Amino acid sequence: MRRSSSIPQFLAVAVLLSAGAFVRCRLTEDGRMEEYRRRGHTWPAAWQPSTAGWQALMERRARQLEANPNTQEKWDGYIALMYSGLLTRNFTRLGFEKTRAPKELYQEVLRFVAKSIGNRGGGGASQQIPELRDEETAQYYSMDVPLPPAEEHPKKLIGVIKGGNRPTFARNHALTNRILEELKGMHEDWAKEELKKVISYGFRYYHNESQLLMHVDKVQDHVVSSIFHLDHSADSEPWPLLIEGFDGNLYEVTLEPGELLFYESAKCMHGRPRVFKGSWYTSVFTHYMPKDWPLSTEDAIFAIPESWRDVQDHAELGLPELRLVGTGFVEPCDGEYANWCSEAIPLGKGPQPSAPAEAQRKKSVAGAQERQRVIQEKWENGKFRMHEASEDPDLRGNPKRVLSYSEPDTPKAIQLSENQSGWIVFIGLMLIVALAARATKGNESKKGV
Repeated sequence: MRRSSSIPQFLAVAVLLSAGAFVRCRLTEDGRMEEYRRRGHTWPAAWQPSTAGWQALMERRARQLEANPNTQEKWDGYIALMYSGLLTRNFTRLGFEKTRAPKELYQEVLRFVAKSIGNRGGGGASQQIPELRDEETAQYYSMDVPLPPAEEHPKKLIGVIKGGNRPTFARNHALTNRILEELKGMHEDWAKEELKKVISYGFRYYHNESQLLMHVDKVQDHVVSSIFHLDHSADSEPWPLLIEGFDGNLYEVTLEPGELLFYESAKCMHGRPRVFKGSWYTSVFTHYMPKDWPLSTEDAIFAIPESWRDVQDHAELGLPELRLVGTGFVEPCDGEYANWCSEAIPLGKGPQPSAPAEAQRKKSVAGAQERQRVIQEKWENGKFRMHEASEDPDLRGNPKRVLSYSEPDTPKAIQLSENQSGWIVFIGLMLIVALAARATKGNESKKGV
């Protein structure tokens, strides 16, 4: 009789071990600070790069976050600040650069733009609004598939895009994959880094009254990126991108059709806080990551200082208020940029550098122009270098750990990832098999007796 009671015991152990795979592993503040110190973090942080302008810009943002009274916004803001200002290294001098796209590739995408807006003339001449579906729906359905009823298709809102007219989206996997492949070499030349392909997505059509809040991209894999501006309607007003440079200045960059903007998207705060005026504006967004890229959101969590909950008075700081809306940053104020108060410098009209700095800048510009000449020559001769396809052609980010808030005044806990849960299930099952084998062996030996 005793031998039969062992089976329910094994089943009970199996249930407990399997349930452990779904138990949320919470990180206490004491545990987080222990890891903070083990990793050698200090506060104030040693922001990188070490330029005076970047140091001042990051310190300013840290003080703005200190004055934010909302605990959740402070926590999310500190995560973005830690990975953009501290943990992610810079690859270039300024953090962004504008250039032209390869001519043949641009002509190909223009043909698709003309087709998608129902005007084969293209070239910005059309004022017709593209007859496309919502971007969130188009994430799941290609253009040639009939759209199911609205209540049946999933939604995935992009929180940093604001305005009454949601963006529409024209999907062309073959063309975006070609963009991802052909532009890889240009991104590597710019960043001076061997890169791994992540994703190229588009074609996104912004519409009248759209806004793109200031933000930084996800640190897991959106590291070296570009905006490929394809075209805009003839009635469109200029819609510049604002982007922060490593010199500490905020720049205003206006892209013409066929131009590319390289930028370090997980590090440089960027957005289009000016309200767009026009029928449509379309671009493709392409992202790469260095090989063996080590950073994730978890690293930023362990870099947040112990004083992150402390609240300072806005009046004492003398700085604009900084709020978070989803993953977007907002400085509420009046004026042309209603969601960002900092004054922008049109690209190419920044403050005059010192004589030694100007000499170095001219040297860098000359080198960049020479690299651009060589690349252009390769394009024209059909010898633009191609790289072998990545073994992981469609890396859309690995969240690793999902963050969730446990209490209003404590930081977000860390939930086990699918990989971690899978290991727990595997180990649990191995233990069950071992225990069962042991029980079977014991029963057989008893039967032998």
